[in-house]
Amino acid sequence: LQPQSHHHQQATKATKATTTAPPTRPIVTFAKSIDTLLGGGLHPRELTELIGPPSSGRTQLAMQLCINTRIPKEYGGTEGI
Repeated sequence: LQPQSHHHQQATKATKATTTAPPTRPIVTFAKSIDTLLGGGLHPRELTELIGPPSSGRTQLAMQLCINTRIPKEYGGTEGI
């Protein structure tokens, strides 16, 4: 048996930290139909891939979601999760 590397130990700690983290609010798009399809918005700690043809708005949506994370909770945002 070889001893675990320092990197492996850090990865293990990070995995444990993310699996025990408290639940967070979804990142909302403020488009009710999209948020409904996504179960309330995009959920932190989940991978979401935006796909579509050129000029369909993928980049615009991604940029807007970045902005939406900074919106205060009282306005429906996540306050920079």
